[in-house]
Amino acid sequence: MRFQHQDGTVVHVAWHVDVVAGDVVDVLDRYAEPVRARLGVDRLGLGLWLGADAVADLLADPAAVRRLRSELARRDLEVLTLDAVRFDATRQPDWTDPRRGSYTLSCAKLLTELLPDTVVRGSIGTLPLGRRALSMPTRGTLAQEALDGLADGLAELHWSTGRRIRVGLVPEPGYAVAGTEQAVSVLSTVDNEWIGVALDTCHLAVAFETPTDSVRRLARACVPVVKAQLSAAAEIAGRAAAALEPWSRGAAALVNGTRFEVDDLADAVAGGLPAEHPWRVHIHVPVTATPTPPMTTTADVTLDSVEALFDRSGGAQTDHVEVGAGIAPGPDMIGTAVAELAWTRDRLIETGLKEI
Repeated sequence: MRFQHQDGTVVHVAWHVDVVAGDVVDVLDRYAEPVRARLGVDRLGLGLWLGADAVADLLADPAAVRRLRSELARRDLEVLTLDAVRFDATRQPDWTDPRRGSYTLSCAKLLTELLPDTVVRGSIGTLPLGRRALSMPTRGTLAQEALDGLADGLAELHWSTGRRIRVGLVPEPGYAVAGTEQAVSVLSTVDNEWIGVALDTCHLAVAFETPTDSVRRLARACVPVVKAQLSAAAEIAGRAAAALEPWSRGAAALVNGTRFEVDDLADAVAGGLPAEHPWRVHIHVPVTATPTPPMTTTADVTLDSVEALFDRSGGAQTDHVEVGAGIAPGPDMIGTAVAELAWTRDRLIETGLKEI
């Protein structure tokens, strides 16, 4: 789906889908094409996650890439963005490990081959440096040098292919780049023509950031929002959160303006967060979900984010929107995807964008 903002920006909307195993074309047949058909659109954008081995295999076989482009076009699908946060299903090297930069640049190379001819640029979301320990001076310096190398690689890729691929760090609680303040600090010395942030609205909610303030902070610092990733976080009263304990995820609570955070929900249940206050849990929930009480979601933060990113007076702050909770395809995936994409379309139109 494509929309046009009042300032002329063409905004591309893509559905996020993981290709965990098997052939990419099989995923297109089983999930992506049915979503497009049920949504009733002529063309559907996709945001794909492909592990490092899958990306390497495709780059080693130009004929396979051409076949994939053909299969996408035949189904009226287009790849606009890639997820490079996860290296593969088990390993997650951070930005001090050369594999991280190599994988991210490989994703960029693949995306130059997959982008439709009519799209100006592609986007990639990547790991926000690494866990909090990465803020240690030596490791932080290594990560910064790796980002500089990535920017050089993206510039060279643009020169050799004519395609412009931008990479966004995905701020996430528990990481060295936990929110937009850290993103501004880390990216202040990085070439913002190529590297910015991928703003995940679930993470934004868990960080208790106000979307309007966050978007303005990034704009003032000239840090581009490479793409917005729309999903919600789970919110639940602390005393009821024991039911969620098997989900090993970070959680946070806000008490009198002070944010408390734990990296594991079990720690929160054991007393790491104040039980008398609501907790926001790092679980990606579809923005259209209606969980069983006492659980709710932070869909209101997602809505506020859309309004802040596409404010009529401020102009479009991004041209890529990725919809989906990042869950592997399953029995309910098609209906959930259609509902989330329809919700996004309606919200963008309400904000003043026109579908094109």
